[in-house]
Amino acid sequence: MTLPTDNKIITTDLFTVKPGTYLRCLASRWLDIYGLRIGIPFLAALFIGGAFDLRIAISIIFLAMVATPMVGLVFYWRYGTIVDAARTVIPQRATIRTGSEITIDYAPTDMWPDPPASRHIMWNEIVSVNKSSGLTVYHLKGSDLQMIIIPDSSITTENHA
Repeated sequence: MTLPTDNKIITTDLFTVKPGTYLRCLASRWLDIYGLRIGIPFLAALFIGGAFDLRIAISIIFLAMVATPMVGLVFYWRYGTIVDAARTVIPQRATIRTGSEITIDYAPTDMWPDPPASRHIMWNEIVSVNKSSGLTVYHLKGSDLQMIIIPDSSITTENHA
């Protein structure tokens, strides 16, 4: 997809998005952290289940090892990517100046340790832009940041010609 070169400023605010979109973003992070592992909730359930019945523990292990990655694969099939939580930003507010750069103010829910207040990304850092199901995903090349997810329902556009 070719990147736009017009002189628009797009501003997005995460707190104005539909709850479902926000929850999908959070679910993608949860799937990345726990999707291919047993995870803390499953370990807790394993100890509780194992204390009462071995069949419960085996069932929980089966669900953790098979069912959860299947949900991750469904997410991959639906959105075309499995989100890497440690390198993904769901911005609280992002200003996109098409043709020049993106300015991102990081969300309080960002999982990075001590993230900077904002980050400037030049268009030449962006590998591709994918749009699906109300989300715009910017994939970045070879940096400490892998992708930016912006819910389309929260974008407002102003023309500054």
